[in-house]
Amino acid sequence: MKKITRQASVATLLFLLAPLGALSVHASGSMSAPTGSSNDAYSQGKSIFFKQVVCTTCPYAGRGKDASDAKALRDQLNMADSKLKLGSDDKQAVNAYLSERFRLSNIDKK
Repeated sequence: MKKITRQASVATLLFLLAPLGALSVHASGSMSAPTGSSNDAYSQGKSIFFKQVVCTTCPYAGRGKDASDAKALRDQLNMADSKLKLGSDDKQAVNAYLSERFRLSNIDKK
């Protein structure tokens, strides 16, 4: 009799815990933006920024670590005599990354 009670207890416990497992599966992970969204420009800009703009061997190595320097760097990248010549699309992507990452639109208004 004790064996049946123990099996029933385990089965009941598993039955009650099953919904919790399903909830945790659905709640984990991160949400991704749909393709073609501004998240694509942010991700592309971030990649270009770290691989071509501020890497250890890049023209602006070590720059862009705070909002004021990121704004100055963004302005320099957009100048015609910039140390780094980015294509129009790459420049827009880097601008999108810096603007969103450091909330530069708020700084521009000051």
